[in-house]
Amino acid sequence: MGFFSSELAIIAYRGASAYEPENTLPAITRALELEADGILVDVNVTKDRVPVIFADDKLLIEGKEAYLGEIEYSVLREKVRVGKECYVPTLDEVVDLVKGKAKLIVIPKVEGLEESLINKLVEKGIINDVVVASRNIEVLRRFKDIGKFIKLANIVSHPFPHVDNLRRQGISFIMMPPGLIRGRIVKEAHTRGMEVIAWIVNDAATLSKVVNLGVDAVVTEKPDIKREFKHIVEKY
Repeated sequence: MGFFSSELAIIAYRGASAYEPENTLPAITRALELEADGILVDVNVTKDRVPVIFADDKLLIEGKEAYLGEIEYSVLREKVRVGKECYVPTLDEVVDLVKGKAKLIVIPKVEGLEESLINKLVEKGIINDVVVASRNIEVLRRFKDIGKFIKLANIVSHPFPHVDNLRRQGISFIMMPPGLIRGRIVKEAHTRGMEVIAWIVNDAATLSKVVNLGVDAVVTEKPDIKREFKHIVEKY
């Protein structure tokens, strides 16, 4: 067992996003109720530098397109709804909700968040339970330069990750689509003390495949997937 509390960890993608609006407090609350081991969210920032949980750089305000980075949080809170009723939460609110209950995986959506994000996570006392994930290895290097202790995940979109090179750069987790994961990748990662995360897994066939490959965690929109397909997970 590694970073997560379960042998096969369940990471809720933007909360329980199959059941509630993604990246919202209701989605995260639902994921925790379903006993997710981790919560994956996107971190963005407003004009007044408030870290918020929102995936896109553009949004609609009163029917007009606007850039998130040009909007102050008070306006975002008042005028933007995700789904029908949910407001855009701050990172502070999400940390307060998740702390002590699950791990937190954050994907920074804009550059330049490294120092402020690390400082915030340290201030909130959750830094040891956080993984920063990105496709961009340069972004991850900047996080490592500022916080040597930070845990990093590289999101890989090709079937031949250079595992040894990633480990030398301080990467602890490899996140890959299920269709690209091979047993040799999992074995090599484990040999180097790394963990492999499959994303996104929402059905029994895919769950069965990645369980047989020996992955350490799955990212899913349905955090109850472990219960729903318990007979598969029990083989792990």
